[in-house]
Amino acid sequence: LVVLNVSIIAAPYFAMKGEEGIASSIYNFFIPLDHQWIYRSFCLFEENGNVYINECIAHNEKEPTYIETRFTDFNKGQRGVFSYNRDEIGVNRADFLIRGEKKGYKLAVCARDTGFYFALLLGSLIYPFFFSRNEYFSLPFLLLSAVPIGFDGTFQLLTSYESTVMFRFFTGIMSGILLGILITGNIVLKLNKKE
Repeated sequence: LVVLNVSIIAAPYFAMKGEEGIASSIYNFFIPLDHQWIYRSFCLFEENGNVYINECIAHNEKEPTYIETRFTDFNKGQRGVFSYNRDEIGVNRADFLIRGEKKGYKLAVCARDTGFYFALLLGSLIYPFFFSRNEYFSLPFLLLSAVPIGFDGTFQLLTSYESTVMFRFFTGIMSGILLGILITGNIVLKLNKKE
């Protein structure tokens, strides 16, 4: 999980530093694990010598943004100006953008999965501090971990509502931390039974 989380940020870091081969390998590793839509992701930005993470494209951004698929092998690559249109979100699988003086390099997975993988690691690390070695987490706990993502996804499917990048990130965190606790708790329980 540590390697997975480091890789998510390493892909845009290596892209920013001109190490395109390494960046491409990481981005392409994540293709089957994530939709990688730039509109629903965080980017590593470089602006006036400063480096920071923020939304690649703000929710309902009105200003057109130049986006490009540089590092990822997609059959639906993108090169050109992106203007928000909900019908085109799934087409825009770019990993690089320019807006004004800013250059952005997309994290290897979307905002929700970034939160999910980070929280999965966090949940496994905090388990020993909050739970006993004999606690067992069952199906209800697993279902509870799916509620934040399930609620958000279902609500978007059935209405015209679209969640923000930050909301997606936090639903990923909520689900990931619960699932991390569930998995770790069950592994610890099984290891204890073998002793």
